Amino acid sequence: MLKIQSKHIGLALVFVAGFLLGWLVVGWWLWPVKWVNTDPWDLRPEFKKHYILMAAESYAINSNPEILKERFKGWPSRDLAALLNELKRENPGDELLSARLDAIKSALNLPEPGAAKPTPAPQAPKKGPGILSVLGIISLLLVLVLLGGLAFRLLKSQALKMPLKFPRRRAKPSPGPKAQPVIEGEYREVLPLAQYSATYTYGDVRFSESFPIESGSEYLGECGIDSAEVTMPGDPPRFGAFEVWLFDKSSARTVTKFIAIPEADDTMLASLRAQSSGEVVKAKKGESFQLETENLECKVIIKDVELGDGGTFFARLAVSFEVYKK
Repeated sequence: MLKIQSKHIGLALVFVAGFLLGWLVVGWWLWPVKWVNTDPWDLRPEFKKHYILMAAESYAINSNPEILKERFKGWPSRDLAALLNELKRENPGDELLSARLDAIKSALNLPEPGAAKPTPAPQAPKKGPGILSVLGIISLLLVLVLLGGLAFRLLKSQALKMPLKFPRRRAKPSPGPKAQPVIEGEYREVLPLAQYSATYTYGDVRFSESFPIESGSEYLGECGIDSAEVTMPGDPPRFGAFEVWLFDKSSARTVTKFIAIPEADDTMLASLRAQSSGEVVKAKKGESFQLETENLECKVIIKDVELGDGGTFFARLAVSFEVYKK
């Protein structure tokens, strides 16, 4: 009876020690919680500027203030105005960029960053951890060491009681992997860095999707889709074309193409081509095309197409993105 009780106590101590070690070591040290899908104004300063440049280029193409306001919704106006002025100072000779940044400032009605701010109320200085907190941490560490020692002794005593078994013959060493031939030239990874999908349904007046492209913890760029051409205004408007784009951070370049209704006439095609040098692809289920920069390649697949009113606008459009690193 005593042996059974000591066995149960030992198992309980091992469980408690494993739980505490997993909570503190694994949960706080090895794999801590990481924040994802953060807001753009919480990015690092250089990525904030990349986001603003991308939005400025898109606004220069579509001139849609509603999309612009949606992209900067929630961004502190004074911080945004300061970043716009900083970008203008960093590029003193770029008149086109300066005009685009002024257009954003005017459309969002941003204040001057030098305007007076309310003086914040003085705050009491924060105190460091008290003596009780330090003693609590030291006590917890001592408990962990004690539980670890008990668990080690228990496992050691159990291991001494188990018979050892040896193999009858040595296993033959397996041959090492053959050297693979080196292939020179440009290539891309077989598996995509990221896969995304987006679906537009008639009535979504603020349809706009953007997706980050990352390799591990490294930010490489973004891809996405936006509404581009209205065939018939109204409430809700009827869209006849959408713009898909790929942004490459390393070259600060954005490439675009358009997906148009199959019945797009010459006037609509000419209007789309005037907005960008990108190609216009007529929507067809199963059709695919490429967006490509110096370091990234994005395969866009049209998954589903539904048209309304005799094919004059999109009732539904579903696309997927497969992004590869070259």
